[in-house]
Parts: sequence; structure tokens; C-alpha cells
Amino acid sequence: MIGFLQGRIQRLDPQGAVVVTGGVGYLLQLPLSDIARLGEQGREVALHVHTHVREDAIVLYGFLRPESLRMFRALIQVNGVGPRVALAVLSHLDANRLRQAVAGGDAQALLGAPGVGKKTAQRIVLELRDRLEPLAENLPPLPTGATGTAAELRSAIANLGYRPNQVEGAIAAVEDLAKSGASLDTLIAKALQHLTAK
Repeated sequence: MIGFLQGRIQRLDPQGAVVVTGGVGYLLQLPLSDIARLGEQGREVALHVHTHVREDAIVLYGFLRPESLRMFRALIQVNGVGPRVALAVLSHLDANRLRQAVAGGDAQALLGAPGVGKKTAQRIVLELRDRLEPLAENLPPLPTGATGTAAELRSAIANLGYRPNQVEGAIAAVEDLAKSGASLDTLIAKALQHLTAK
């Protein structure tokens, strides 16, 4: 069972990352916002890992924050929510915003996540409400190499290897969302969805 990995990013794409440690490359699936924040290839990273064992495969899910890993594990305990849907939820809402949605009974906030319909969103809110610890509002910010939302978004997308014109197109696609006050995690997720849909 792998619970933590620290190593060098060998490959990075919108589906996940390969992290090399001890001469072995581990393929991890990550939330879109974490993928975008990993930085460029060759950088050292530390990831909290959930090892999911199936009959036909062993899949690793990685997270930059232990809080995100705890939320992922809480999500996959919800009836009808598997790892793929849990990862989609955490790509749509970061762990803290998901806690807020659950605490406030806001199932609507989960509906933008791929694979989450109205009934699934309501089930997540209902089943997680009593399981989650008190709202964690003071999580430390993840380090970024730029200041300002637009600069951080531009840097995060460029670090994934997209060309400058693709980066600017993705930023333009989420401009209205940015003006509405959406979080950086949401903007990154939506920008990457725009890029991978092409």
C-alpha cells in the first residue's frame, strides 16, 4: 500500500503525472487543480497517495494536501461514488469549498463535476454532512510562482506544456467565470476542461 510519494516529475499531462522515486516511475491520477500546480517537469514534488486496488488494476490517486486525500476517501465511501467521480468532484471543487457546500447543504455546487447528477450530488451532501470534521477554513495556501489570479492561472496552464496561444485561449474561455469571483482552483479546472475538450 503506497500512502506517500516524494520524487521528481517525469511526465505531466491533464490526466495525471508520473513521479520518479528510487528509479521507479509511479503513474498517479490527480485533481486537475493539483496537476496544474505541480509545476514543470523535473521538479521535486511530495504527494499524499490513495492506493485503489481492483481486480484488474492498482490505481494511485495523488494529492498535494492531506486534506484533499481525506476528502477523497470520504467521497468514495458515499454510496454510488467511485474514485473516478470522487476525483471529478475534487477537480471541480477544492476540499475546503466542498466542505462548505456539504455544511451548507448546497448540492447544486457539485453539479458541474463530470458524472455528478442531481441525485448523486444530493447523496454526497446527505452522507458527508455528519462524517466531516468541522470546517477547515484556514488551510495554508499552496505555493505558486506568480501573483494575481490571471498570472497564476497562466503559469499553471503553461507548466503543463501548452503553447502560448492555447494558454491565452483557455484564459479567455474562463474570463466571465473569473469576473464572477470563482476560485483559482475552479478556474484551472475549467480552463483545462476547455483545452482537453478540443
